[in-house]
Amino acid sequence: MRRVLPLCCLLTVACHSFAQDYLLIPWGGGGDPRGMSWGMYDAFDGRYLGDLIESDPVTFEVPHSAAQGPDGLIYITDQVESYVLRYDLDGNYVDTFLDASDGLDNIRGLAFLGDDLLVCNAPALGLGVIDYSKSGILRFDSEGAVVAEIGRGTATWDLEVTSDGYIIADAEPAAMAPQDMRFYAPDGSIHATPFRTLFAVQTTTAADDTYWNLNFDGFLTRFDADGVISRRLLPVAPSAGRGVYPLGNGQLLVTTFSSGVFVFDPDTGGRTATIRVGYGFGTITPISESCLPDLDGDGSLTIFDFLMFFNLFDDRDLVADFDGDGEFTIFDFLAFQNAFGAGCA
Repeated sequence: MRRVLPLCCLLTVACHSFAQDYLLIPWGGGGDPRGMSWGMYDAFDGRYLGDLIESDPVTFEVPHSAAQGPDGLIYITDQVESYVLRYDLDGNYVDTFLDASDGLDNIRGLAFLGDDLLVCNAPALGLGVIDYSKSGILRFDSEGAVVAEIGRGTATWDLEVTSDGYIIADAEPAAMAPQDMRFYAPDGSIHATPFRTLFAVQTTTAADDTYWNLNFDGFLTRFDADGVISRRLLPVAPSAGRGVYPLGNGQLLVTTFSSGVFVFDPDTGGRTATIRVGYGFGTITPISESCLPDLDGDGSLTIFDFLMFFNLFDDRDLVADFDGDGEFTIFDFLAFQNAFGAGCA
């Protein structure tokens, strides 16, 4: 989809497409026969661009969240089916990466911490009843093996990994109880619990390294890396909030499970556009079709990308932190070398 011809030249190892990046949002269908799709939305103004996944060999029940892995594939959760599916950038099903046999039950959000996949897991005792004693964030390595559990004893709806490897996640200790907004260190220990909220859903990063959180009741909260709240908004009628994402034009794209996809003014909370109307929309995920090791952006992988990597590494630029651990080590070079060798679609 949306491909252009690659540029090929001397020293080229692989080429990549120049497709526009977009935002991916699931739609549960709400009884509509066209339902259970994953739609693409413009990252600048939120316009609906069409569906990436329109039909699939695997059944969706409640599509919830997505994350793009270091391998470039799109990882998708289904809350009821409790599996993590993988798709390529053309929307083709690749495989089922994780399922109930891996300990998943009633899963929600997911995110990558380096090469490891974090999945919000909240096992159910029955309809609408969570077993909090077994809930937490499961950390899987690239082979799908559990290597750690974070925040055991609390249920989490969503999580965001910061540029320095910290994890921002809501932590619900019991049904209907206030949730802690926690900052976990990269090793999974609790770094800080700056404030509490109710029914937190999605947290995303803004361009200035502040964060927006949307809760189920529709409140938008903006806070910084220290957890200091700078703004709380109640947008116009965004009941059953699900997702929030800062658009390139300065507005906020907001999804609700009950009514649709909308654009809001981050200063006033006023609705500025209605993108789609319907029941069952989920969280918002940025998808990049760019080629990460193509550091000079010339459309091909050459020796010049290696030279730029070494310059960025010497300057301690976060672009050179290829393994995403917040440090600059030999493992960043190995991760860059692997990405370079794998090439790009």
